[in-house]
Amino acid sequence: KRKIKVEERKALNYLIQSATSDRVLSRAVEIDELLRNTKSFISHIVHDEIVVDLCDEDRGLLLYIKEIFEKDNYKANISAGKNYFDFEELKI
Repeated sequence: KRKIKVEERKALNYLIQSATSDRVLSRAVEIDELLRNTKSFISHIVHDEIVVDLCDEDRGLLLYIKEIFEKDNYKANISAGKNYFDFEELKI
């Protein structure tokens, strides 16, 4: 088994993180378009998470948001709560 040098590992990690970042940002654009004429909005993005401040009347959009994020066989978990520290996973 060949040992991977630190530089090679960093290069591989950079490629993975860069591709993931591009994917998350492109999905954020699609979700932002979905939310365009609603009271809801993307609050912020943290690594591979898109945090949406979702108005209760827009609750029906959760499935569409999940579908957008799960394009190309990716999996998404959806959590909700009144603040960032009290999130609980939703089984959707």
